[in-house]
Amino acid sequence: MCTITLKINESDSKAKEFLLYIEKFAREHNSVDVLHSPNEETLQAFNDIENGNVFKANDVDDLFRQLEEE
Repeated sequence: MCTITLKINESDSKAKEFLLYIEKFAREHNSVDVLHSPNEETLQAFNDIENGNVFKANDVDDLFRQLEEE
């Protein structure tokens, strides 16, 4: 078995069509699995959370106050 990683721009209609084809093929044939993984931005956000690189705001006003202070 081999693993192939594809980065697909889901906003492109042809790429989205290709992804739908692959997902349909995988549902119909048990020899193919489609594994969805988070994009780089999401992975970085997870990493930031794990490392405590976050801040807390009590409400919207507090959020904007903190942003203005930076």
